[in-house]
Amino acid sequence: WMEIGWERRFRGEFAKAEEAADKSIAATPYWNNLGLKIGLALEWRVDTALALATLRRMPPAVLQEDFGIGFADLVYDWSRQQSARLTFLNSVPKEWLNSQIFVGPRAYLVGQTRLALGQKEAGERELRRALELIEQKLGQQPNDQTLLVLKARTLHLLGERSEAANVYRLATQLGRTPIIRWTAALFEAPEAGISELEQAYEKKLYWPTAASLRLSPDFDALREHPQFKALQAKLDADPRTSPSAMAAKPASTAATSETRSVAVLPFANQSVDKDNEYFSDGISEELSV
Repeated sequence: WMEIGWERRFRGEFAKAEEAADKSIAATPYWNNLGLKIGLALEWRVDTALALATLRRMPPAVLQEDFGIGFADLVYDWSRQQSARLTFLNSVPKEWLNSQIFVGPRAYLVGQTRLALGQKEAGERELRRALELIEQKLGQQPNDQTLLVLKARTLHLLGERSEAANVYRLATQLGRTPIIRWTAALFEAPEAGISELEQAYEKKLYWPTAASLRLSPDFDALREHPQFKALQAKLDADPRTSPSAMAAKPASTAATSETRSVAVLPFANQSVDKDNEYFSDGISEELSV
């Protein structure tokens, strides 16, 4: 069920991903399905309390590895619990993180957190250290868009807006990817940044969701913008991007007299690992629903 859940999540089928995550956790809770549950609590349910409660179920050892560090930082950041975030980040033994949530130096996250707490001097010191580490990586991978965007974000936090915009423009030359659309509002005019999010929604990408727009600190400066409010309202009303809209969706009309059905034979587990039986069973059940 866990594999099905992640696959559904990346296809933007959040309700089905949540159902699969719950079934996987009910069978055996462990780091991967708990991470999936945390992500869905934030980007689908707008439920920071559920995300925090699920995070507490993570094994302590996992919270010292990239996967757990990324999810823990996301939970504290989107929950606006910056003091708890700083305490957690100070316990992290790694200097460079490489998770599906964040790729970059821990110093960037610490600096960002300290600035949010009003610790300007300490925050900028961490960000300068982060910039050094990012530059070292870019020396080896000069066309890495993720690193370029992170460099631009670091410069932006340091107040070096002109240089940040130049680095961001270099990153955009590598393609209008999701990371570019997500961060456009930081470096472009608000209307242009919101238009990038609108285009992502119209293209039916798996994001943005109503919850991600509502919770992510990246959009705090846009919340009162009429164009952003209109996009938020549109996502709130779309069952694809909001569970509240899905719950409010009227029941489907009664089935016609000529109801068609399909028979699904059980899928056979042909792998050498018999423990994969649950995966074939899960696919059969999904197709039968």
